[in-house]
Amino acid sequence: MQAAAPEQSAGSQPSASRGTAREAAPSPSSPSNAAAPTAAAQEAAAQLLPASPPSLFRDVELSAGVGGVAQTFTVGAPDYETWFAAHLAAHLGSRFRAGLLAGFGTTTTRTLGVAGHQSDSVSGTPFVIAAEGGACSLTRLELCGSAVAGVRAAHGTVSSSTLYHPSDAWLARPDVGLLARARYRFSFGLFIAAEAWAAFPLGDGSFFVQGITSASVPLPLVDLSASLQVGWSWQIL
Repeated sequence: MQAAAPEQSAGSQPSASRGTAREAAPSPSSPSNAAAPTAAAQEAAAQLLPASPPSLFRDVELSAGVGGVAQTFTVGAPDYETWFAAHLAAHLGSRFRAGLLAGFGTTTTRTLGVAGHQSDSVSGTPFVIAAEGGACSLTRLELCGSAVAGVRAAHGTVSSSTLYHPSDAWLARPDVGLLARARYRFSFGLFIAAEAWAAFPLGDGSFFVQGITSASVPLPLVDLSASLQVGWSWQIL
């Protein structure tokens, strides 16, 4: 005779199965399971990125101004004339500088001073264009020194009431020298600068009236010019 299984009352709860039920493991693809990168990992990843190369040009500047020039000759006293200058330059890296400069002076006039030509004269107007390269200080009042090489030209004319065929002529020769410059830059790009330039033309030459060489206008042995300039600079990112 078989024993009957004990009946389960209607209000009773089913007995728990053996052991403890395990929670389902979250899926690896679940967003909530993604591990946030640590600060060390982020720093290591940043170090792996290539560094951007430094800019070749720190800033570019353009300036113009007026000053004076003393022209020294082999004989006689120097001529002092007004000098007009313009300057375009760029700062390379942190200290180096390269640029172009140009200038011209007022006209120098010499009378012929010979019999029959006392009212006649020969005039010469100087022009210079050159390249410069040098180094500068890293201070707010920037101090620069540069070597300069270029061309010095002059335009000669004759003013005469007695010569039948007055004419003009150009004369040019290489020019080397040294440039000293001080620049104070304001916060919004405007700056003021003072520069002094000693130029040494290579070779000699002069203007004269054919047949009347006693009143020639020679090119100077040394040009000493100084100018005060105002300009603007652009930062290069």
